[in-house]
Amino acid sequence: MSERHFTVAEASTKQHAELVSSSNYQYCVHMGGTRDGFNTADYVETYGGATRYTPGFEPNRSVTIENRGTSETRNPRLVVNNRRSWFSVEHILRSVVSPGMSDFETVMAIFRFSSDIFLQAHDNDRRPGPLYPDEATNPSANAFKERADPVKGANLYYCSGCQFGASNFVILCRAAGLAARAIWMCALDDYNRHCVAEVFYDGSWHLFDPDRRQFFLEEDNCTVASYESLHRNPGLEERVHSGGFSSEEGKASHKDDYREFYPPREMPTDQWLSDMSYSLRPGEKIIFNWGHEDKFHYGLNPRHKGQAPYMLSNGKMIYTPDFGNLASRWGCLTSNNCILRDTKGSFSVHPERAHVPGTIIYKMTSAYPIVGGTVHASIDRHDSAAEATLALSYAEKDWVDLGKPSDADAPIAFDHLLNLKEDLAPYVIYLRIILQPGANPDDISLTAIRISIDLQMAETSLPALSCGDNTVAYTDDSLRPGKVLITHCWAENSDAPKPMHPEATVPPSSPAQTGRSLLEWVALDTPVETYHVQVSPRKDMLYPVSPSLDRFTFSNIASWEIPQGWLIHGRTYYWRVRAKAASGIWSDWSDVWEISA
Repeated sequence: MSERHFTVAEASTKQHAELVSSSNYQYCVHMGGTRDGFNTADYVETYGGATRYTPGFEPNRSVTIENRGTSETRNPRLVVNNRRSWFSVEHILRSVVSPGMSDFETVMAIFRFSSDIFLQAHDNDRRPGPLYPDEATNPSANAFKERADPVKGANLYYCSGCQFGASNFVILCRAAGLAARAIWMCALDDYNRHCVAEVFYDGSWHLFDPDRRQFFLEEDNCTVASYESLHRNPGLEERVHSGGFSSEEGKASHKDDYREFYPPREMPTDQWLSDMSYSLRPGEKIIFNWGHEDKFHYGLNPRHKGQAPYMLSNGKMIYTPDFGNLASRWGCLTSNNCILRDTKGSFSVHPERAHVPGTIIYKMTSAYPIVGGTVHASIDRHDSAAEATLALSYAEKDWVDLGKPSDADAPIAFDHLLNLKEDLAPYVIYLRIILQPGANPDDISLTAIRISIDLQMAETSLPALSCGDNTVAYTDDSLRPGKVLITHCWAENSDAPKPMHPEATVPPSSPAQTGRSLLEWVALDTPVETYHVQVSPRKDMLYPVSPSLDRFTFSNIASWEIPQGWLIHGRTYYWRVRAKAASGIWSDWSDVWEISA
């Protein structure tokens, strides 16, 4: 069951609200306009030819999931158009690996995810430092494990550098049942070179480089090469385009490193497996925001120079317990010497005995790092001698004073108590309220409380709408059906039309017709900035023949010549193309066409 409405919130934004009372529910949201964060994808060069994704126009503003029921909602999840189901390693693997895939196909599917999702934004002058600065002496204090975790890397941060890309790829491959290892192309006490990964299948090791978006083929143009093969034959590395499909030159080359650092030096990679589990109590909501308030964990998180941390946003979790809901015990974790009073339908919390302080503790738990927040505690005082104090803790001990709530209900911030540059990311905080009465315990009371925590999120993981009809799937793990209000908020832009996808020439050109591997298509009527061409041995385009055959053309000419030396004579291949109009809007992919080498 659901209640649905669509409203125009203001001139620039629109909303869709869905009240859901099922743990498994689908609905549709239509977003107008011609631009969204997917079809306006831009790719900005950072270092060595590597590129990062950034949307040319992002229409999404926020998505709010609010518990409007009377019981806890466990693990509420939203998936839009079957994208970004990254709540656990199991969810990731189910979204990228299909039943019946071979080991090789499984690895290629994971590699595509790993090299795409992390969309690098690494700057060499802002390195996070060694991945294991104190691993031998104090593993639990290693803060950089946060990003060496595919679930946290995808949802909370972004992968920033080769060591994290390799580690996350290795962890996913191991979770899929494959032997895998991360390899430093340097001594283990020197973290200034490069890191890659190898996976064992079909009886041997095979090398993948998620950071550079590369794999390398043996001279048979079928078998993915190993580290040892690249050590013996550096030419295998030199011929492959580096940096991803949007890198024009593919500048980086590590052929000398494969020669120098041999045999491969395995980097310790623990099996760090997190999930995005959390719950919403009655009166609690989580807000997924696009955009940020400049509150981020890790001051050394790599950044694009002169700009805010790349593709990170600040969401919120807000808890406003209903004191009238007797089952929730005014929403607190624990209390001492406190009692709930009903005064003509108005509920408030009082000390139970005179001259004895009443203590109330609230707990806020998040799957996302907590990077700030405020407390609104409404205090009713009838005696100037009575007072209330607030304190914060991470472990229900070592309380830090937050001051005294004012009678005017002014918010109290606790951002200054979070050491985001050095401390481990907090996911739990405790807030303590002490009500100190005088001779009459009713002289002071807590009439309402609103706790708001700021969260760090990766924008590339959020449940984003795209132009047209969007299928939204909601699920939760609640013990019984509740009542959840989901609200999408977005803006629309129609200042330019979306281009049509390219059509094939009649008949499509082939090497037999042209004497060379020339791909041709019908030029679009609209001005074109570039085309994107992919050539694959598979009709489903699961992976390209080589990274060298997944490329922008950096031209408005409706043809592209396949680099020599990649196609096997007599074999059928498949290709497709999409166009980026001069307006910055991408077309859909064309149909998949065949070509015989």
